[in-house]
Amino acid sequence: MSRSQRILVAAGCCLLLVAVLFIVWQRGGESAPVPLKPIGSSGPASTVPGGAPAAGEQAKRDGRARSPRDTASAGEFTRLEAILRDTTRDDAATAVRLQDLAAKKDISLEERIEALSHAVLLTPDAQGEGLVALARDRALPQELAAILLSDFHNRPDPVRLAGAVALAKNNDPSTREEAMDLVRFLITGSESEGNDVEILEKAEAKLQNPTQRE
Repeated sequence: MSRSQRILVAAGCCLLLVAVLFIVWQRGGESAPVPLKPIGSSGPASTVPGGAPAAGEQAKRDGRARSPRDTASAGEFTRLEAILRDTTRDDAATAVRLQDLAAKKDISLEERIEALSHAVLLTPDAQGEGLVALARDRALPQELAAILLSDFHNRPDPVRLAGAVALAKNNDPSTREEAMDLVRFLITGSESEGNDVEILEKAEAKLQNPTQRE
C-alpha cells in the first residue's frame, strides 16, 4: 500500500470515529421520558404522548359527565315511549296517561312538552276537560301553555272557553294576554274590546250556565 493510500485510510477512520461520537453525544443530550402519574395520586392529570388524557382519567371524566339528572331523563323518556307503545289501551286512555306525565313537575320541561304534544293529538273533544285541568295550573310553563292554547282554538265549547279562561289566569303575562284575546273574541266577538275583568266574569258565568244569552 502506498503512502497516499495509507493516509486516505487513516483519514476515513478518523471521520467514522467522529461521526459515531457525534451520534452518541446527540442521543445522550435528549431528555428522558416523563413517567405517567398513577391515577388517584395528587398532582396534575396524567397524559400519554400527544397530550391526550390517560385512559383512567378519561373514564373518570366520563363518569362525572353523566349526572343523576341525565339518568333520570333517560328513565322518563323510556316511560313516555312505553306509554306510546302500549297497544292494550285506546287513544283516550293513552291521552290521559300522557296528560298526567305532562303535569309532572319533577321531570324536565323537554319531556313534559313531548308528552303534551302527543296528548293533545290523542285527546277526544269529549275528554277535553283533562286538558283544561292542566291549564288551570297557574305556574304552567309558557311552552306548555302555548301548546294548550293552540289546541283550545280548535276545540268546541265549552272546552275552548274553559281552557282560554284558565290560561288567562296564568302567571306568565304573555300567556295571559294571548289567552284573553281568545276569551274576548268568544264573549264579545272582538279580540280588543272590553274590560278584561268584566269579560272574565261573563265568561265564567257562561261556563256555569252555558244556555244563558249574551
